[in-house]
Amino acid sequence: MTLKEFLNSNWFRAWMMVVFLIFISLSYTTFTTIHELGHALLCILYGSKDVTISGSGTNCDPHPTNLMFTICGFAGGLTSAATALLTWKILRKKIPRWKHTITQLFIPIGIYELLNGIIEGSTMTIYKAFMKIDKISLIILLMNLILFSTTYYYKKEDIKKEAKNLLTRKNKKKDYMLLILLALILLASALIWDTPITIK
Repeated sequence: MTLKEFLNSNWFRAWMMVVFLIFISLSYTTFTTIHELGHALLCILYGSKDVTISGSGTNCDPHPTNLMFTICGFAGGLTSAATALLTWKILRKKIPRWKHTITQLFIPIGIYELLNGIIEGSTMTIYKAFMKIDKISLIILLMNLILFSTTYYYKKEDIKKEAKNLLTRKNKKKDYMLLILLALILLASALIWDTPITIK
């Protein structure tokens, strides 16, 4: 199968759908949870005696005030962004044959979480009011899709070649094992995403 035939086939469409679903799952389960863990860590450092974490939010009692409140706002997005960018840096070196697909997955998440942390920390009052708007999830989804699409646009030829390699490589066992491992991580993240965990 030539590259042109592959790109015109349903295989590539299926592959891009898999990558897209992985991206959405990473964005809204794994990295949202890491984001909230960043907030929780600052609450614990502040001295909060009762901290409840879930993928949809973090509650601290007592809640940080003044400067610590602002730092706590920064912490969520910055922790998640650092994790995404560190994961990208490690994986693209460890699995060079997938480096462009890895970039497509983790760079948009890292950029979005970095922006999220800056906005949340610098304008926490506005941010909290903004989060009450019902359409916020659609706005966040749109931002993620724009970043995802932009990364694909600049790396599309390399991503297409990497996708073709999945069919043409003789030793695919490692690739499939990596996909299974990723699926298990996403499944675990989804299961705990909205399950409140309380630290006292």
